Amino acid sequence: MNQGSESPVHKETALSGDKPSTDSSPGPRDDCAEWVVQFSIDTLPEGMSKTRWKKKLKHQKKLKKWEKMKQESKVRRKERQSQLKKERQALGGLPPPKKTRLEDGGSSKISQRGSYKKMSDEGASSVRVAVDCSFEQLTSAKDQLKLIKQLQRCYAANRRSVAPLQYYVTSFGGQLKSELDCRYLINKEHEHWDIHYRSEDFLEVFGKENVVYLLAESTNVLNELDPSKAYIIGGLVDHNHHKVHCYQVAEEKGLAHARLPISEYIRMSGRKVLTINHVPESLCPVPQE
Repeated sequence: MNQGSESPVHKETALSGDKPSTDSSPGPRDDCAEWVVQFSIDTLPEGMSKTRWKKKLKHQKKLKKWEKMKQESKVRRKERQSQLKKERQALGGLPPPKKTRLEDGGSSKISQRGSYKKMSDEGASSVRVAVDCSFEQLTSAKDQLKLIKQLQRCYAANRRSVAPLQYYVTSFGGQLKSELDCRYLINKEHEHWDIHYRSEDFLEVFGKENVVYLLAESTNVLNELDPSKAYIIGGLVDHNHHKVHCYQVAEEKGLAHARLPISEYIRMSGRKVLTINHVPESLCPVPQE
């Protein structure tokens, strides 16, 4: 049988690392094998190589194993807590609950998670910030992964803010969406992030008269945020291979543009260009320690 006619079962065997066996008895890795065969080479996403897809499958299999171990650990923990409760009741009652680190004046990760604000909460900022992801044709696959990391950092910084901005990702689709779908194949976590995903261009979302493109090359200095405007960040990770490209786009479309007052407060040599995540991080307020 040639490689072109290889069946999904053979492909599953190659991915899982098991040798073919005539033994029909269930083995310790049968659950993993059944899961991997669901995502065989027949489901190869468009535009992705077989080698890269195999790596994704291997990564997702590890995630599934980790989720299973996590659930088993949760069950064991509940069993221990139940046993401790029975022992305390047998001794004549439960002791008073222990103080949390927050009550003792410290900080707790769980308490901090509960205090995170959403964009829809009262007290959130009405200022809109959008990352323009319409430059896929100018970005390599490696730089697409870097773009995803910077989008994640934007999201993380906005969650920690005391007044989160209205965070948008426009022109969301193509390879960027496929990469996120593959990365979070099991739980689809990215679909639950507090982000306004829009497949349309930012001009369709906000309107030409309501946008200000943030550009390092602009001569206009942004000293104050206008809640009626949407501030656009170019989602182009290119390591200066396409200098002033976003500026040229803004000029061609006749868009209002401005730059952050970096030179007025920080002495920097060369171009005053920030990474994508540094822009919203500098715009949104953060909690004081």
